[in-house]
Amino acid sequence: MTPSPSITERLQAEAKKGGPHSSELTATIAKLDSYSRAPSTRKQADRIGAILTPVVLRALGDAFLALREEEIAAPPSLVYGPEFRQADYVLAGLLLASATPDLAEAALPVLERVRDLVPRMLPKQAEHVQYLIGLYPESPLAPELADAARLRLVQEPATLAATWAASIGLDLPATYWSLYLVVPADLEAGRIDASLVMSLDNTPGSETRWSIRIGAMNSDELGGNRRSSYTGGYARTGRRASIEGHVEPASAPEELPRVLRDLEVAHPEVTWDRAGLKVSGSPGRLISPTKKKRLIGWLAEG
Repeated sequence: MTPSPSITERLQAEAKKGGPHSSELTATIAKLDSYSRAPSTRKQADRIGAILTPVVLRALGDAFLALREEEIAAPPSLVYGPEFRQADYVLAGLLLASATPDLAEAALPVLERVRDLVPRMLPKQAEHVQYLIGLYPESPLAPELADAARLRLVQEPATLAATWAASIGLDLPATYWSLYLVVPADLEAGRIDASLVMSLDNTPGSETRWSIRIGAMNSDELGGNRRSSYTGGYARTGRRASIEGHVEPASAPEELPRVLRDLEVAHPEVTWDRAGLKVSGSPGRLISPTKKKRLIGWLAEG
């Protein structure tokens, strides 16, 4: 299966027809082709604003919707996946323009069509809609688009990450999120990089990416789904001390407390500080102090 024509390829087809707006479309094509990846911040996304006009907005909207309709009708393979590098800039431009007085009249009808399409979108498409709405909360259609994306994503079966989070009462959103947990380690004989780390990426409609490893740098992996198999072996060397050994590899995130206990039995000279758990996540403020306490309790009792 080959990928659907990109947004710029669709614009090129329109520009080749000639007409009074060909130069605007050509400039738009050059702008979109200059982006090497999808925007990850508001500052990056706003770069599309320089070329937005009512004509450009309508052309971008038509190309975006045609691309998404084709992807929905024939879901792309894992090799190609839905297109986001150009599509996210287009959606960002529509959201930006919808709150701009001289552009809103052109942008809002397109966003209404996007809103109506969201219930049929592929999970990753809907997740990107939700993310970009978070960058442009001032858009008049942001609440409706957010509701549509949320309702679309909650239809997906619970992921491994979502099931784990629910089992310990974290009450995380049924949308994309990621977590990074670090249990610090202290060695009586000297410093050693032996922190126990778990990372989780929750994407509705997709397999959860997760791993458990020892060491923040050059880690030894003790479980996950990034490789076909894990040995559970590890060797951590510090300036004046080292530890090495083997644990039963974890087969699921729920096994982090068990891996921690196994390490403590094997290395009583090392103190893993559950109370000092470090937690980071995306989107921001994902884990409140109350939820962090739940995680600490889970490590102690699990």
